[in-house]
Amino acid sequence: MKIQSAIRFLAFLILAFLFLECRSTSNQSNNHKAIPIIDIGKQADNREIEYLSKYSTNIDYIPLETCQEGMIADALYTKMRIHDNKFYFFSPTSDTPILCFDCNGKFVKEIGVKGRSNNEYIGNIWNVIINTDNSDITLIEKSKWLVYDSTHSYKQTLQINHNNLNPTEAYYLRNNQYVYLNRGNEKEFYFNKGRINNIIEDKLIIIDSSGNNLQTIGIGYQFIANTTDANTISRPSIIQSHLFSTDDKITIVSNNDTIYELTSTPVLLKPKYKLNFGKYKKNLKFVGANMNQSNLYFDTKDFIFFTMLFPIKSFPEFSPKYTYSSFIYDKNNQKIKSLLYNDTFGYIGLYNDLDYGAPFSPHYVKNGKMYQIVNADEFITMAQLSKSDKMKSIANKLTEESNPVIISITLI
Repeated sequence: MKIQSAIRFLAFLILAFLFLECRSTSNQSNNHKAIPIIDIGKQADNREIEYLSKYSTNIDYIPLETCQEGMIADALYTKMRIHDNKFYFFSPTSDTPILCFDCNGKFVKEIGVKGRSNNEYIGNIWNVIINTDNSDITLIEKSKWLVYDSTHSYKQTLQINHNNLNPTEAYYLRNNQYVYLNRGNEKEFYFNKGRINNIIEDKLIIIDSSGNNLQTIGIGYQFIANTTDANTISRPSIIQSHLFSTDDKITIVSNNDTIYELTSTPVLLKPKYKLNFGKYKKNLKFVGANMNQSNLYFDTKDFIFFTMLFPIKSFPEFSPKYTYSSFIYDKNNQKIKSLLYNDTFGYIGLYNDLDYGAPFSPHYVKNGKMYQIVNADEFITMAQLSKSDKMKSIANKLTEESNPVIISITLI
């Protein structure tokens, strides 16, 4: 009976994967046109310079006001959101409230109160979602969502009780609806004498503004290796989906290496690109190149910028400075470049030929602009190393204790 059950379950999985590959389920777009391939395998170790002027027309530097109420601890761990000409900053590594600044960098106010009541947050702020239809701001900590209205006044608390919710992978969809990635509970599955014995199904959950579940979309299964075989990795996920957002466009990098766009009317997974990892692809015995939520993925009109992890243990030939490699995919010529590390400034970025300042490494995209957050002390050093008069002028007004500087570029 156990053998028959295992055979039936294996047949079910094969059919599920065939459905995913054919994009024929009711939750996916019936688009049979061949989709472009982003060939990471051929370009990962062929690093090149890419010029900022190819994609941008202007660069600005916005120093954030330094004041006791609005201090940002570390730009490295700070996330940003932009809405209605205001910057919103938060950090998943600290318990500070959301900090709001205007578009000129002047501090406006704090949003959120730390405490134990129903309308207060207890721990770190993992994510902030802005409803672009009514300007509600949602502060997320684990399964508790605190909603503030357009005046930044407390509105309601939502208890999102789904297990395995990653709070960093939740975004606003449209019409007062939200989407988040849910990793289901592990299920036992026996194959090849126990070499694989657990699976998890990745799902997208669509909810309304009250937290009610409206729709569930299955993305696919990830396999978990769980064996004592010394040649097989013990617990890390082999394939895992991730959710990203660029200027209200929601992207799923799926566990079958297909990149989907989540359309809103109707809600469907539309295949956009296929990732080819080549020799860097991961498998049961090899933790290959991968993308996780600490990586970046920005899908703009003319290009895709993304970062990818190349684990040192798997790729000892890679210099540690390329552990997190950056790529840019040009949509017009369908070519990908692995960006070159800048030894002068000590990080990877687009070569700044707009004002010959520091390389540009984006952290956020909104309304046709890309943004980078830089700590004041680092900005001062970068300005000294650069040939940018604009950078030097801003740096002369800073101290090492100043708030960070926002670097903003306008996309073509």
